[in-house]
Amino acid sequence: MTYEIQDFAREYAEMSNDEILRLAAAPQELVEGAKTALQAEMSRRGLNAADIDTARLEEERRQEQVERESANRLLRLNWRGIGFQRFCKWDRIYDADSRIEEFTTTRFFILFQLPLVPVATYRARRRKGIFQRTEVMEKLP
Repeated sequence: MTYEIQDFAREYAEMSNDEILRLAAAPQELVEGAKTALQAEMSRRGLNAADIDTARLEEERRQEQVERESANRLLRLNWRGIGFQRFCKWDRIYDADSRIEEFTTTRFFILFQLPLVPVATYRARRRKGIFQRTEVMEKLP
């Protein structure tokens, strides 16, 4: 099925401003007719390049947050013996006053509690005490 500019224009007219800005943030993924219709729709709504930049930054922040939350979930121990588990701590820094420990750790895919494949390395932080929840600060290369 081939889309004409009018088809794209109808589809874009039904989208929210956020959806339009997300499309505009990645124009390399659009065909020429879609780009033309998108520019016309942005002009009609009064959206400009500053709006696109803001949307792009918000999307990057959202992706980073999703990645951090995903990493936080995946750092938890899997008691069934299959899944992901964090092993090792290095570059450890401990602040006795705040009882916060910061360290670098690697997450492995485990099978029968044996680490098989390193999946990712993270810089993490946790507060020492009864409830020790590890929080990922950043994913390292």
